[in-house]
Amino acid sequence: SAHATDEVDVLLQETKRKIDEIETAFEESKSKRNDFESKLPPELLLQYERMRQEISDPISFVMEESCSRCFQILTPYELTQIGKGPLTCKGCYRFLCVRPEK
Repeated sequence: SAHATDEVDVLLQETKRKIDEIETAFEESKSKRNDFESKLPPELLLQYERMRQEISDPISFVMEESCSRCFQILTPYELTQIGKGPLTCKGCYRFLCVRPEK
């Protein structure tokens, strides 16, 4: 029926719109990632890529003075150092970072 066809057309257009939004968000994220990567020291990027081959989520964040993944407690020295850049967690070996503010 014509009514059913109209509903399908509306659903199809809505789905295409959602796909466009996702593709746009993906491209923006990719651009941000490339910009961020260009500011990293090459050796850090290489280490990250190596870790990505072993585990899918090689980044952890400081949460209440410990690693958010394995809960390894950080020393006062490590807490000071992490403000200067990522550290390697002694518990799970992920990159340990301060969570960026939104």
